[in-house]
Amino acid sequence: MDDEILTVDEVAERFNVSAQTIRESWIASGKLKAGRIGRRYAIRASDVEAMLDEAVADRQTPNKDLFNDPGERLGRAANADTPAHVWSSEDAGGELIHGTPD
Repeated sequence: MDDEILTVDEVAERFNVSAQTIRESWIASGKLKAGRIGRRYAIRASDVEAMLDEAVADRQTPNKDLFNDPGERLGRAANADTPAHVWSSEDAGGELIHGTPD
């Protein structure tokens, strides 16, 4: 067993974030794997590296939603007073489409 075991505080210090961020954001969301030993988390250094590798890979992959968003086909709202969730669509023959914002 040569993989270093880190505490939440040690990971937080390395990334200059709070321990609360590590627990409530990174671990709770599944971004960072961690196990529990009693009431405390134990984090493998290799899992921190894996999280970093995934973050780097995500940054290097073009954001397809940005370039291939199906919303590209939607036109501008009928006028400036129209709520943002009401759009004019060429596919609907120029009719207004009402929906709720995502």
